[in-house]
Amino acid sequence: MPTKGDRHLSINPDGPAGFLGSLPPFDRLPAAERERALSRLDSLYLNASNASELLAQMPEAFFVVYSGVIDVLGPDGEPVQRLESGDFLGPVVGLPLVPEAPDYQPLQVRRDGILYRLPTDTLKGLLQRQPGLAEQLAELHTGLSVRQAASADDVDWSQQPVGSLTGRPLVAVERDLSVQQAAARMAEAGVSCLPVLDNGSLCGLITDRDLRNRVLAVGLDPLSPVADIMTPGPITISVDQPLFEALALMSQYNIHHLPVLDQQGWPLAVITTTDLLRQQRNAPQIFSKSLHKAPDLATLRTVARELPDQVRSFALNARDAATAGRLVTALTDTLTRRLISLYGEQNGAPPAAYAWLAFGSQGRADQTLYSDQDNGLLLADDLSASAERWFAGLADYVCDGLAACGIPYCPGNIMAKNPDWRLTRRQWEQRFRSWIIEPTPKGVMHSMIFFDSRCVAGNSNLYRRHRRTVAELGQQSQFLAQVAGIVVRIPVPLGLFDRLRTESRQGQASIDIKTLGIAVANDLVRLHALQAGLTEPGTLARLQALKSSGRHAPEDLHNLADTWRFLTDLRLHWQLGDHALPDAPNAILPEHLSSLERQQLKAAFRVLKEGQEAAGLHYRHGL
Repeated sequence: MPTKGDRHLSINPDGPAGFLGSLPPFDRLPAAERERALSRLDSLYLNASNASELLAQMPEAFFVVYSGVIDVLGPDGEPVQRLESGDFLGPVVGLPLVPEAPDYQPLQVRRDGILYRLPTDTLKGLLQRQPGLAEQLAELHTGLSVRQAASADDVDWSQQPVGSLTGRPLVAVERDLSVQQAAARMAEAGVSCLPVLDNGSLCGLITDRDLRNRVLAVGLDPLSPVADIMTPGPITISVDQPLFEALALMSQYNIHHLPVLDQQGWPLAVITTTDLLRQQRNAPQIFSKSLHKAPDLATLRTVARELPDQVRSFALNARDAATAGRLVTALTDTLTRRLISLYGEQNGAPPAAYAWLAFGSQGRADQTLYSDQDNGLLLADDLSASAERWFAGLADYVCDGLAACGIPYCPGNIMAKNPDWRLTRRQWEQRFRSWIIEPTPKGVMHSMIFFDSRCVAGNSNLYRRHRRTVAELGQQSQFLAQVAGIVVRIPVPLGLFDRLRTESRQGQASIDIKTLGIAVANDLVRLHALQAGLTEPGTLARLQALKSSGRHAPEDLHNLADTWRFLTDLRLHWQLGDHALPDAPNAILPEHLSSLERQQLKAAFRVLKEGQEAAGLHYRHGL
């Protein structure tokens, strides 16, 4: 049984090594640095009777919770945070990147456990030698990681490794297999070439052209072995070489198939000129041009079949969710404009001024892999019956075309093909006045959708005039109070002691990061933008504009920006990862997050809860 005081446990040396080796940010340390830290690490058994004594003995030490549950108590003695396996306990005094605190907060041990303890001088030396570790620890203490936005021009397909194209399993044949069997294998797999192996090693290559020229054209017996028709000793490339090198080899040797070898020299895959051409089209500008140049709807649909793969490729190459969102939105905009143009080619020029509007994520330019349609039409006043029919036809053509090209219909029917979202300027203004002057929950929700709007095509002046009118209406205090009332009631999933609140989806504990996180951030920023009379639709653009308004503390705006970036980045990486739930792309599973990600997620939710509390107090006077 443990005794009072500083009890050093005899533990398996692989225990702390394996634990720290998988724990951010220590998992990124060079092996030598990690070994040095492990040599100074000791372990302490923590229970209710020795917690205060243990921490008092070493006021300048850094602790990592290996097991157990500990509550950190505030000045009033109430729990403010719960620490579990993988969490850090400090603070570390004297480090410039980590906030100092003169006294340790009292602890309450909820479940006995083990702490790993690292002396401060060891940690200081480690941070000096590894500045990246210092930044990550600082982010952990401050709660959030700030990711810098990247330009779409930073995405360079040619520098991606060849391995990025080797997702398909290898289809190959042994050298003594018959030509007929090889042809059947090729047809079954739907490939145009086959590597030829000799006891697992690459010895040759056969293509569909070889079958035509070296078998059919000369009447070769189809039971002959493939070794008789293969190209021996083919040109190869390593899996970790850049795609530019693959392109250069294909051009130099005038070949269309290039076998890929792994680091040990074993055959891994075959890439083709078609693969490289498709990868080049992954450049956003090139694929966008393909959409724009489609001569008819059938061709546009054919090109758009690649849209899901293109979007996924863009997202993988983008440095953050903001960049990926702009790229995806740009493609949706291009697709929308081309559909509008094709409709005009078939039905004549627009009979009146109009603006095609994007709402929601497309309006904010932060679409994801799973965004659906949100759009509407703003029309000039006093339309004739024939003009109304023309625009109704346009709305059906574009919305149906977007759906056919892979952009799903809006489940809530917020689309231009719905007459409620296809109105003249006067009708829109009347609708807004009813929503704002006598607000109802449904009306407020609909108005919030419109406030995240953008003109994608048509008469931008018509849109700007209407948008300014709407912005003035949206500044009314009673309406702002109604909006705030909706925003503050959204249950951010952070409970007592900073515990994440989850709900069961497909038998797993999950959090809807869109509805309960990202949407709350968007709502708070939109609320502040409404009060300031801003017309920018994007969340980050609004935050930037709010900085000059002087209405909000710069630190609060900065925290909201960091929160939005972290949550959208986390969602993007989750959707691209292996743990995404089928049919629930916005549900994340906290148990699969790293300790650092869980800490950052909790910090992000704290920012949102504090923002809700502040909004409730600030705007309630309008009620």
